[in-house]
Amino acid sequence: MKILIVEDEKRIAYQLEKLIRQILGKEISRLNVCQTLNAARNYILSNTIDVLFLDLNLKGYDGFTLLQEMVAGSFHTIIVSAYTDKAILAFEYGVLDFVAKPFNKERLEQAIARCQNIQTHTNYFTKHLAIRKHGKIEMIDIKDINYIQAAGHYSELHLTNGKKELHNKSIDKLLTLLPSNFERIHRSYAVEMNKIERIQRYPGSKYEIILKDHTVLPCSRLKFKELNEKLR
Repeated sequence: MKILIVEDEKRIAYQLEKLIRQILGKEISRLNVCQTLNAARNYILSNTIDVLFLDLNLKGYDGFTLLQEMVAGSFHTIIVSAYTDKAILAFEYGVLDFVAKPFNKERLEQAIARCQNIQTHTNYFTKHLAIRKHGKIEMIDIKDINYIQAAGHYSELHLTNGKKELHNKSIDKLLTLLPSNFERIHRSYAVEMNKIERIQRYPGSKYEIILKDHTVLPCSRLKFKELNEKLR
C-alpha cells in the first residue's frame, strides 16, 4: 500500500506514521510525509498513492483546497483533523473516513479497515462523486446514478439522464464510499436498491435485474437469493 500523510505538525505526523506502520506492517510499500499543500500537490501529481491522510489546517491553509482538487483521484482520502464541524462536508465530498484529533490506534485501525474493504460503517456517506472532465472537476449527485459498471481499474457511472461518465476509482472502492443501499448485483455491476423493479429468473440458473427505467442488468446466482429477500 502506498501512503501519503499531509500534516504540518511534526509530532502528529510522526505519531500518525508510527501507528500506521504498526497497523499495516509489511503491507506498506511506500509511506511519505508532506508538510505543505504545495508539496502534497506536487507529490500526488508525480506519484501513485492508495491512501491520503489529510489534515485540514496546514500552516493556515485549508486542506479542503487539496481535497477539492484531488477528489476525483483513484485513491482513498482519510481526513485527520480537529475540525470535526467539517466532517459532514468532507463525507459529502467523498472522503473514506474522518478521524478526529486527538486520535488513537484503535480509531486509525477502523479507518484503515475501510480501505481494505472490511465492512465498517460511518454515520455519514458520500452525496456526490467527483469526476475529472476536460481538465475540470465535476460533481455527480448520487441520486442521479442509475447503476455502476466496472471498467477495469475504473468505473462507469450510468446516469438517469442516459449519460455515462468515467470515474477514476474502481467499483470496489466506490462501494466503500456509497450508502449501504447500493448493492453489488454482479462482479461488474452495482445498483441502488430503490432503482430495481424486479428480478427475473430464467431456466438454466440465469438471472437478470430489471430497473424501473427498463434497463436490464445481469445478476449473479450467488446474489439472487439475497436480493430477492431484500426486495420483498
